[in-house]
Amino acid sequence: MIYIGMVGSRERDSEEDYMLVRRHIIEYKVKFISITIVSGGADGIDSIARRVADDLGIPIIEHLPKYEEYSEKGNDIYSDRNKLIAIDSKYLNAYHINMSGGTMNTVRQFKELGKNIVDKLRIYNKVIN
Repeated sequence: MIYIGMVGSRERDSEEDYMLVRRHIIEYKVKFISITIVSGGADGIDSIARRVADDLGIPIIEHLPKYEEYSEKGNDIYSDRNKLIAIDSKYLNAYHINMSGGTMNTVRQFKELGKNIVDKLRIYNKVIN
């Protein structure tokens, strides 16, 4: 089983984004046969990853923020969630807008784990002025 991280901006939720994520997931499915999607369960790309996984019958692991810890940890609950995604993912696809914070936090954590290897990290930026 190969674990594929799919993370990105909450603002990326267009049909074009859906088709891009779908194409990438299918590429991994063809290459590895047995895959699981890893995501954060948020709106945007995370929701698209969930829809594609459901459409294609692919298992998905969603690391949701631990909201019950917000009063103690504040926004660190999101960083904790992003770290779990980075740890679980052998490959990471990041779809962000203007270098969005949470997405790039996951990318940084993936790299810090020594996973910044060619073909293991793909970043898709959409610049909006």
